[in-house]
Amino acid sequence: EIGKLADAFNNMATSVEQQLSLKANSSAIAQNLIKENELKPFCKELLVCLQDYTQAQVVAIYFPNETKEQFDHFESIGMNSADTRSFSAKTFEGEFGKVLATKKTEILTEIPAETAFSFTAVTGKYKPREIITYPIVKENNILAIISLASITGFKAESVKLLSEIQLMLIARLHGVLTFQEITDMSKKLDQQN
Repeated sequence: EIGKLADAFNNMATSVEQQLSLKANSSAIAQNLIKENELKPFCKELLVCLQDYTQAQVVAIYFPNETKEQFDHFESIGMNSADTRSFSAKTFEGEFGKVLATKKTEILTEIPAETAFSFTAVTGKYKPREIITYPIVKENNILAIISLASITGFKAESVKLLSEIQLMLIARLHGVLTFQEITDMSKKLDQQN
């Protein structure tokens, strides 16, 4: 009886500790992201945070092009620049396929190390053990797609963190994109005058 009670108490303490850590990490990410309003520095800070808090070796962000026909590489950390490529938004190809079709996070796990990895991924020749493809969706539109790759696999806490920061990330990215549009429009108007 006492042993079962002790186990239950330990499990509860571990759960509370994990929740506190999750809240602290999501708060730290929010504090870092609030500093930037321009798209390039914002994305760089976002990717640094995601890499730090998920232990991913490769992180990248893709945005839809002007015609919304494909997603183009915008910024990455840990990726060979020769391996960056665009993904069709219409044919649901490769790593982005299921994410584009469902608008939900996709986690590709248990990629065998000995497999000749031929799946089209943002990591190119890199052989990850897990890939998380994470869409930023606002009002049924994909604003961006983030890809995270790990050579060891992601901890459950990393996946929970991505879920925890999703609403904050949608709001911040939408704000930064809106700021970028206004800035671009202002520059255009200045040039016309």
